[in-house]
Amino acid sequence: MKIKKENKKSNRHRNIYLFIFGCTCGIAGLIGGASAAASGNKANILLTTLIFLLSYFIHIIMHEFGHMVFGLATGYKFSSFRIGNIALVKQNGKLRLKSYSLAGTLGQCLMIPPDTKDEKIPYALYNLGGVIMNILISAAATVLYFVCGFSESESAAVIIFIFMGFAIAALNGIPLSPGAVNNDGYNTLDLKRSPKALRSFRIQMKVNSLLVEGVRVKDMPEEWFSVPEKEDMGNSLVATTGVFACSRLMDMQDFDAAEKLTEEMLATDSAIVGVHRQLMICDVIYCKTIRGAAAQEIDSLLNKAQKKFMKSMKSFPSVIRTEYALALLKENNIPKAKEKLADFEKCAKKYPYPADIEGERELIEAADKALSEKTV
Repeated sequence: MKIKKENKKSNRHRNIYLFIFGCTCGIAGLIGGASAAASGNKANILLTTLIFLLSYFIHIIMHEFGHMVFGLATGYKFSSFRIGNIALVKQNGKLRLKSYSLAGTLGQCLMIPPDTKDEKIPYALYNLGGVIMNILISAAATVLYFVCGFSESESAAVIIFIFMGFAIAALNGIPLSPGAVNNDGYNTLDLKRSPKALRSFRIQMKVNSLLVEGVRVKDMPEEWFSVPEKEDMGNSLVATTGVFACSRLMDMQDFDAAEKLTEEMLATDSAIVGVHRQLMICDVIYCKTIRGAAAQEIDSLLNKAQKKFMKSMKSFPSVIRTEYALALLKENNIPKAKEKLADFEKCAKKYPYPADIEGERELIEAADKALSEKTV
């Protein structure tokens, strides 16, 4: 299977992203060094590092909180709020604490868009709410810096906090597509450019909210999962609808159609984001494994980058399910398969999307069935 490599734009955007973050680290280091030199206390360098990390963590929380605040202000309803791998989700009208992580993201606030007659929904304030909040918090800290009489070490801490807020605002506000996921500015620009992207965005948020409530994608309206035209796949939000179409075929256990469509999408120029692309490869590996494809055909997909990704997403249900099928059917390693099954059960207890867990259980059972048919 031929897979299109990451385009030059993603590499360029990643370099811009790393440059901005590197400058922020450099500024923090200079501030800490100057503070240590002025006070003669080398411990200030360690303190600067701790302040840097604390500022980063606080601004990540404020960023996601900004999405929620401006989402609620424009008619959205709360669905989930995540920092790191700790997620607060609303299921059956109650808030529940779950565990979930996604490569390339440090947090996420997902909401349910308002119902409108023409399907046009407000998107700018919700998508840029995090950026706005980071700017507002840093602006308020700037005012305090000039109004309050801080000591030298306190001033250094405040300046680092201010720079961190503006840096995170820039990293998320300047339209960038650095690889794993697109940032808020890039998504907002995509939504502005294309009515189809806006429709796709609305559907994706609806799908997410139904998954939280336990509705399987195979049971959702079929028209939500229409495969986009090739010329529209250059828009990342529209391309995600194509990703969902592949996921629906997997949930329906139409493995031949799922493998074919996924391979077609992976082989064409598109704006499918990195994390979705590599999860799709997992699905192709699974499909090939359960139909008994040649080992070299499967190994060609399990390259260094894919193995690294699967290791970073080792607690993700579809990754565990794929590794279970590989251990069971390709490697004939029953003890390893049992370990993966135990990993899956551990993940299932805290995973925020019960519909996904139900579907993945059935895919694990399909792998078991493939083994029994193989041994007959």
